[in-house]
Amino acid sequence: ASHTNITAAPSLTALPGIPYLYAASLSELVRIPLLGTNHTPEPVLLANNGVGGNAIGADTVHNKLIINDTTGKIATVNPDGTGYTVIANANPTNNPIQDYRLAVAVDESTGQLYWTQIDSLYLSTIKRANLDGSNVQTLVAQVLNQRGLTLDPVRRKLLWVATDRTERENIIFRSNLDGSGVEAIYTAPLGQQIRYLAINPYTQKLYWIDPTYNSGALFWADSDGQRVAVLQDYLGTNARGLVVRPLENTLYFTQGDTIVRTDLDGS
Repeated sequence: ASHTNITAAPSLTALPGIPYLYAASLSELVRIPLLGTNHTPEPVLLANNGVGGNAIGADTVHNKLIINDTTGKIATVNPDGTGYTVIANANPTNNPIQDYRLAVAVDESTGQLYWTQIDSLYLSTIKRANLDGSNVQTLVAQVLNQRGLTLDPVRRKLLWVATDRTERENIIFRSNLDGSGVEAIYTAPLGQQIRYLAINPYTQKLYWIDPTYNSGALFWADSDGQRVAVLQDYLGTNARGLVVRPLENTLYFTQGDTIVRTDLDGS
């Protein structure tokens, strides 16, 4: 694995064809050059008084970044920081939130955005809309302690993490993209957690971070929840944010103020 120091950034994303990794923090958006030997973070000035946030995604077809900002708003922005536009409110009742409850995912084939709306201290709703904020739909309501959201563009599935009704077990759920056909595909052992869920759609592998297992561990599994295994452990409890770049056989995550790069098999 290789390491690059950055300002603490809880969430990462990348756009294929653009040689930068984007990191969102509470106060700003930065980009880290992936080519060459100089990986010094570069601040991205956001237009229209835009701010950073706790969750970030990318639409490679429409060349847009999506930020769930510090005010609870969902915004789209060009990779150079221009065109910052708020399109939805992910926290309409102003609930206190933790960063792992916020998530965004993009269906690039349809130009639709999926996100977590915080409804209370414990309950969330999974929403969908067009990238311009139109045609807002509720897909899955009353999700308990949601902790991740990702989209499988190959099998056309939505995947997220929530807890059971006793709030003791973390579970990966899967549904069709319209929210129908909800099923539980993996339940973590009691006491373990699933955060920052990501997918490699080409190998059909899921990835997540568990801050409770062996002082922080990176897991992977088949996309149906089978063959769960630890890729790396003792990462520290501040490991967070996952970016999967299949064409480069690369996975990125953060450890405090450091970005870590590793192969998709954890080597």
